[in-house]
Amino acid sequence: MQSQTLTIKFLTVTAGQANKYAQDLGDRLQEVEGITVERRRDSDDSQDFGATLVLILGTTSITALAHGLSKWLSRNSGAKVEITMADGRRALMDNLNSSDVPGIVKAISGQPGK
Repeated sequence: MQSQTLTIKFLTVTAGQANKYAQDLGDRLQEVEGITVERRRDSDDSQDFGATLVLILGTTSITALAHGLSKWLSRNSGAKVEITMADGRRALMDNLNSSDVPGIVKAISGQPGK
């Protein structure tokens, strides 16, 4: 199984709120088997814990990530995230719910849409 690296950034919020989002989402995703979560600072001179999440996941973890992300975004309705895949593709996500899971999986895995 090949692992995949993704980066999640929180858009349109203050640095303080992005840190809170990163902590909360990171904690939720660490509970999912097959996902490794690391927080990173956007800048080396910042004094926060890091508002960017770096995820390492196996192929089978993509669906679990999609479920976790859609749940988290539905609870944090104002949140908007940008996911950057290792190959440079980007996906913007906000206002999601469980019916959006197939679309999230397609975006992350690079499957063509309809």
